[in-house]
Amino acid sequence: MTPLKPSHPLQPSNPTTSDPATSTSSPSFTFPLSSIVAIAGSRYGSPYPIAPIIKAIHQAGGSIRVGCAKGVDQTVSNLDPSCMVFSVHGYLPANYSVALALRTRGVVEKANALILYPPANNTLGPGS
Repeated sequence: MTPLKPSHPLQPSNPTTSDPATSTSSPSFTFPLSSIVAIAGSRYGSPYPIAPIIKAIHQAGGSIRVGCAKGVDQTVSNLDPSCMVFSVHGYLPANYSVALALRTRGVVEKANALILYPPANNTLGPGS
């Protein structure tokens, strides 16, 4: 996995002016987009823009892998119908932790880069 090295720290968009998940402003950092990129994040969404990252990945010839959870995963799959979605739907509750581990492994296993979107308060909690 190649770690992300932003040239500028990422700053959340102003939530009162636009929806950061669908903003089309260009990102001000570079990383290996022309390969397989896994995107993951909070089930509660994130204030950081997602749409420009998806656009940059596709412009560079890359592809996207994502999980099936609500929040960041759902936003990515809605914005990019061509992304590969790893689903755990249909697993019995008794096996749900195993299913989540399999989903996570499936998303990141063949990725060359991982983009993580933290929740708005930057604090991970239960279900993040």
